[in-house]
Amino acid sequence: MTFRSISAQKKQNNINLKLISDVNILNLQEQKLTQDQITQIAELVFLKIYLSWEIFLEDVFIKSILISKNYYKIISYIKPKSYSQAIELLKKDNETYSDWTDVDKVIRKSDKYFLKGFPLSDNLKLIRTELREMKTTRNNIVHVSQ
Repeated sequence: MTFRSISAQKKQNNINLKLISDVNILNLQEQKLTQDQITQIAELVFLKIYLSWEIFLEDVFIKSILISKNYYKIISYIKPKSYSQAIELLKKDNETYSDWTDVDKVIRKSDKYFLKGFPLSDNLKLIRTELREMKTTRNNIVHVSQ
């Protein structure tokens, strides 16, 4: 993901957040939405934000591996030659895909591939509870049981 795509993603997230306030404005203008419609919009916005977080985390992880040098204070134990090779090396952890939704797995992966887990482990530990709550919310939205 390039800086432009990250910037575009941030712009999309701002649009998504604005959508929530627009829903309230629509209701005030007597173009009432049902509670179910409002809930669906809020859930879709949340899912988009959550997906953006997953993409961001994967991108930061892989780019940190690729730029690891002593002068960045990021030291990776693997030295892939490309972004795609880094993805393939990460998949060798008995995973068919890298799971960026499980904060504990990402912390372990960070500790495995970076000296002292830097730059991700300590930062993720600070928001571990919130990330777990977000994943629970995501799962409740996606896995609706009747």
